[in-house]
Formats: sequence, C-alpha cells, structure tokens
Amino acid sequence: MSSLSRSLTSRCHALLAQCKEFASPALLRAVFVTEDLKPFQTGLPEAASAEERARLVLAYLLDHSLADGRAPLVLLLDILQEHHAREDLGVQLLGLKDDVQAYLGTRSGPAATKRQNRRIDAALPAQADLKQHIDLYVQVRFPRSKPLSIADWPVKHRPAQTETQSSTVALNFPVNARTGKPGPIVLQLHVTAPDFKVEDEEPKKRVEVLPGKFSNKVQFLLTPLHTGVCRVNVGVKSTDEVSLGTLPLEMKVGGAAAPEPAAVVANLVLTVEVKAAQSPAGRTVVVVPGLAPGVPFTLNVATPEQLSLKLRETTGQLQGLCAKLEKAATPSARLSPKALRQMSWLRAQYLGIVNGWQGMKWTNVPPAQRRDMLEQAATAAKQLDMLSRLLPSARTVPIAPGMPGSAADLTHSFRGLSANLNTLKIKS
Repeated sequence: MSSLSRSLTSRCHALLAQCKEFASPALLRAVFVTEDLKPFQTGLPEAASAEERARLVLAYLLDHSLADGRAPLVLLLDILQEHHAREDLGVQLLGLKDDVQAYLGTRSGPAATKRQNRRIDAALPAQADLKQHIDLYVQVRFPRSKPLSIADWPVKHRPAQTETQSSTVALNFPVNARTGKPGPIVLQLHVTAPDFKVEDEEPKKRVEVLPGKFSNKVQFLLTPLHTGVCRVNVGVKSTDEVSLGTLPLEMKVGGAAAPEPAAVVANLVLTVEVKAAQSPAGRTVVVVPGLAPGVPFTLNVATPEQLSLKLRETTGQLQGLCAKLEKAATPSARLSPKALRQMSWLRAQYLGIVNGWQGMKWTNVPPAQRRDMLEQAATAAKQLDMLSRLLPSARTVPIAPGMPGSAADLTHSFRGLSANLNTLKIKS
C-alpha cells in the first residue's frame, strides 16, 4: 500500500476531477484498456460525481501495484496527460506525474521488490455425483504451512475426502520507497474445466496476496458434466499476464445425482422402432413416429419427484430453443448441426419421460403434485408442437452417425411426442 503527501493528494484530486474521463464510469473504464491497466478495470469504485470518483480511484490505485513494482497511478497519469497534451491541463498532469513518480520512488524505472516464496494450493472433493455442485478452493500460503484440506473447508457440509495440488512460486512484492516495507500484489486465477460447467459468471478471479499473511480463499463453483474421472486445471498469472504455473486436479464422478434414500433407479436400454411390432422376449419396443430403427437411448425409471424434475429441466431447455427459433426471420438459414443435435437429445429425453411416466408407480403421490406434473406435460406438448411448426422440413443437416439426419425427421418425431404427452394420465 502506497501513500502520497497531503499536497500531492490534493493536486491529484483536483486535476483528476477536471479530466473528462472522470465524468462517468464508462468513460473512466475506457481508459483502463491497456495491457497494464486492464487488470484494475473491474475493481474501479463507483461514485456519483467526478470529484468523488477522483478521490476513490486515487485511493484504489495507491493500494495496488503491478507485479514488477510499477505504480498504476503513474501509468494512469501518463495516459491522461497524453489525452490532454494540447491543453493546459495536460501540462499540469505531466508535472503531477513526475512529482508522484519521484515521491513513490519509481522515477528511474521499476521500484525495488522483495522476492518471497509462496505456495499456491488448490483443492476440491475427491468424489462427487453427476450434476452435483462442488466447490473448488484456491489459496496462497507459505511454503512450509499445512496444505489446504478438509479442515479449511468454509462450508458446513464438508466432503469426505479432498484432492489437493500445490505449486511453489517466487513472488516479487513491491517495496515502498519511503517505508522500505513490501506491499501487496495481485494474482489472477483462471479455471479451465472441459469436464465441468463453471457456474461463476467468469472463470477468472483475482486474489490479493499480502507479504505476511495467507491470501483469502477463492472459490469456484463447478458442476460435473459426465461420469468417470474428470479434470480441472487452475492457472495462475501475475496481473501483467506472466504465467506462474498450472495446478491440475482430478476427481471421480459417479452416475447418480444425490438420489433420495427411498428412490430406486433402474437404467433400461431401449430400442426405438418406427412401427408397432410384436415384442420379442426380453425386449421392450417403444413406438414413436419419426424415429429410425435401432436408435438406443437410456431411460431412467425413478420416483415421481425425479420424473417431475427431469420433465421441468428438459422443458426449460425446449422453451429456450423455441424462443431462439421464433426470433429468426428464416429459421432454416440459421439451423446448425449443433442445434439439431440438441433437438435430437431433447427428443430422446422426452421419449424417456413418456415411457417412465407409463411405468411409474403413483401410489401416495399427493394430488397437488399430480396436477403439477400434468400441467408440465401439457406445457411440454405445446412447446413440442410449436417446435415441429418452426422446424423447416426441407433442409437436411447431419446430426450424428447412425441417427436421423434431417429436420423433417425431427419434425415428425416432435409431433408424435406432443400427441403422447397430451394423452398422459395419472394412474391410481
């Protein structure tokens, strides 16, 4: 953390407030687009006036520095004096920049730094169920301190076992020219997780590291997308984009997502036929118009609660797909193989729902839940009917090997599924 004399602070407040860039948050953020200032853009404080904004931004920048010790305030003043070079304000800003630079001890280049070793720990649960939310924690510690473990988990329900990776790095803490004490630095953390969905708005986060303390724990919320061994990499960089290393972690993901104790799930692999046929022994034949022979899919036969959740989630995705198609003036020109693959997946999900419904035991299901599920089925039927009307019938785009490849196939399927959902009943 740096500080200025009272006179320099007053000059900074006055001149920064006069800059047009401080008139609004948007104009100020536009200045912080250079490689050196970009890391500080998202942390800029909000204010109602240029004067208040100048005071808050000055305090914010004095609290930070780049990895090589340079002061972001000096960089900002340098850019502003270039913007106002033809004005008297530009001359004043140039003089202010030189005075601030000299006071902070950065006139001759990067400030002195103190090199210290730190250990970066990353930890997540060793096991989880499919689609179960998990926490990934990252913390900067001392090289000889205990590793991040279950004991450090900040939430009440802790995992039974964790997977932890560590990496020791050398960090350059900027030294204040007046006090001779090292100040904080900021590191960037980035998660690369193709096997997971990152629930955070951004997979990048910043963490401040103080010279004599652990950093705060940084949390990423992840959801595994498939079963088996899933991997996530945590990359660490300085604010000027210098890579400090990568921490690879692996976890085992099971096939069920936190089932209720009383629920029993049986996975049945069914084969879809186009026409009704006599079922051979030991084989279940499902008749849905528009599906090609020999297309396998997995049907989860579970409790009514799980069937209701599956129906609600699938219909939510279907509604989003319909909304996208409605906005397109010419849907056929916008359709892609990815969109048709999504529709094909939805078709298989609804086929599983229809057959799961017909084989469901409805004993002790409350009337309110029955009404809700019937309403969900009716909503899904309307959306499937809408999708069948929006889909073009002529355009053919390959979906996947061995699967029907045209929009016409999907249109026919959705019409049949819509009719099936409309005829679903609750058995006593």
